[in-house]
Amino acid sequence: MNQDDLDDKMLKVMGVKQQEEPKDSLRECAFCNIKYPNDVRFCDNCSRPLDVADAIIMEKENEARQKALVQELLRQERAKESRQRNNITKDKTIEDQQKQIDELKAVVEKLSSR
Repeated sequence: MNQDDLDDKMLKVMGVKQQEEPKDSLRECAFCNIKYPNDVRFCDNCSRPLDVADAIIMEKENEARQKALVQELLRQERAKESRQRNNITKDKTIEDQQKQIDELKAVVEKLSSR
């Protein structure tokens, strides 16, 4: 080992110089054990992410989508209940108005028959 090698090693240890990664290294799918080049993000066989960071991001996105879906379903259910309450109120109002109309018709018939 010469001085240049020692300097490079020290710079890498201190974080000044980046350690070189082999260009042709492959990543392996943890589920299928199939190797892929570094530029591939997902396994072609099982469609799962090859990188843990991608898996975490996907999991968070999935949780956010599920939460949004649950909130939307709850909103729709509340809207449906509200519409049903409004319809019941409207139906009751219509019934009351129909009774009043029938009563008025009866009064008009009595008055016209005299």
